[in-house]
Amino acid sequence: MVTIIFESHGTTTDNEKHLASGWADVELSELGIRQSKEMGQRYANDNFDAIFCSDLRRSYESAQVGFGGKFPVIRDVRLNECNYIERLYLGVRHLTRGLLLILSLDEVILL
Repeated sequence: MVTIIFESHGTTTDNEKHLASGWADVELSELGIRQSKEMGQRYANDNFDAIFCSDLRRSYESAQVGFGGKFPVIRDVRLNECNYIERLYLGVRHLTRGLLLILSLDEVILL
């Protein structure tokens, strides 16, 4: 059986300003770094086959900060969130957030 766990990337500097990032490669905020560390702690006793994330910095950094290279991290542009770059920095809140996908071989769990 395959287990798939979905997690959002940590909060970004744009999230805190209520700005839409789309495919702009914004960084995690201090809160986002803390959230990523907490994610790693939640799964400290789990053993994943791989972590799949978007190719955006915020998703990759969430995986790296959370798991510190413990598991292979695979970037895939198909996991990127909506690209609404034309609204970037216009004060529009995020409509979606890039999701971190963790794949293991047990059971299906959606968080």
